[in-house]
Amino acid sequence: MRALNVIYSNYITRVSEYIHEIISSIEVMVKLGYTYEKYGSVYFDIEAYKKGNHLYAKLVPQDKNQNLDELQESEGALSKDNTGEKKQR
Repeated sequence: MRALNVIYSNYITRVSEYIHEIISSIEVMVKLGYTYEKYGSVYFDIEAYKKGNHLYAKLVPQDKNQNLDELQESEGALSKDNTGEKKQR
């Protein structure tokens, strides 16, 4: 890491230390209607979020100027060969 000039962090956290906070955040998103469930998994529903008069680009500022095709390519690239659980735009 030193050869790559990576700056060492001051703190090390583990996701397992924040499970309760993660579950609480997901429960809030479910209550607000910004998720959908499929095959036992919960996914963030971008379209539902936008319908709530929210700008998705606030969550992903670098995507603000991308068109829908570019977003689909970047977000869907990992899910094109998946089990079909995620919604397709």
